[in-house]
Amino acid sequence: AQLKAYYRGNRPGGIDRFFITGVSSVSLDSVTSGFNIAINISSKPVFHEMIGFTHNELSELIDETVDFSQFSDINKEQIMQIMDENFDGFAFSEDANESMFNSNLCLAYLDDLISRKKLRDPNQISLNDDVGKLRGMLNLCEDNVREEIVQAMFNKEPIDLKLPDKMNLNSTSYFDKAQMVSLLYHLGYLTIDTESSQKKGITSFVIPNRVYEKLFLDYCRMSMGYSADAYKDLSPMFEESADITPLIEIITEQIETKLNPQSLGKFTEMALQLICDSIINNSIYRKLSSYTEFNTGKGFTDIFVKNTYPNGHYFLLELKYLHKKDDSKSSIDAKLAEAKEEIERYRQGTILQEKVGNHPLDCYAIIFVGSECRLCQKI
Repeated sequence: AQLKAYYRGNRPGGIDRFFITGVSSVSLDSVTSGFNIAINISSKPVFHEMIGFTHNELSELIDETVDFSQFSDINKEQIMQIMDENFDGFAFSEDANESMFNSNLCLAYLDDLISRKKLRDPNQISLNDDVGKLRGMLNLCEDNVREEIVQAMFNKEPIDLKLPDKMNLNSTSYFDKAQMVSLLYHLGYLTIDTESSQKKGITSFVIPNRVYEKLFLDYCRMSMGYSADAYKDLSPMFEESADITPLIEIITEQIETKLNPQSLGKFTEMALQLICDSIINNSIYRKLSSYTEFNTGKGFTDIFVKNTYPNGHYFLLELKYLHKKDDSKSSIDAKLAEAKEEIERYRQGTILQEKVGNHPLDCYAIIFVGSECRLCQKI
């Protein structure tokens, strides 16, 4: 209200224009009664590329800041590939022509590269966000709303809704679905899926990139009370032997030691995926990278594993889970048939084929009953 009083407009005043950044729809609601001359330009396509870095801007930034003569085994293409996967993916308008890179994360990663003289795991770069903050936000909505949002995010399903312009926190004790998605969107945990939005005619929201996907998966692991042991040895898996036996043994050990018996009554295939993903991504030497709900082009596979070993195998894992009360030969056979059908379909996906390239691809159907791996069959 004080700023508005000194706005030039139709009265004497020293302020001609305002430009205010970092204002979420929550904050906007609390000031509009006294500052109703403001216009929210965040979602206008003409301003889209001022928020973050475009691909060309990031390319120029790398040229200006990185002296490649200091590195014997690092090139620009490697840096761009890492940033494409981990820091790209943001869109703030349904009509955006290209996705944007998170400028804070890009600058932090380049600063780390220049000072340490090596490429590190992007997840080691500080986000200014953590799983506790995400958990705190998701606790602002009712349980059923939270479960709906969490399940959609885990399955990589777009959340379709009209984004509210404002959120009045005085009118409700809990956020509804639209308010919760709005908060996650404004703080960067979700972004607009332009392709889906244009097709459906309603805004679709998705997780922007791998860094925020990992943060969300960490939230899911925290919610189920699971904390992974780091640096398990999966060497036989990433070397040419491509033996996944250690992975199966470690999953069994983690379920038995990291979860209490009562929690197994609520155990799901999603929980099995989270444990498997955590073990692979935290394994010793960091030669393997796990992706949950990976889009193959013909559907989403439970776990896709990339391998940096020169002659190493890639893996596609379909995980199935049965509670002990449902244990029977017919149930296991049904799960196996389901996994086989899914694997055969996923193999035909062009996205999967492009990712795998010339690497051997090993596909497994893995069925757990309780904490016991009852079947691990190469398909």
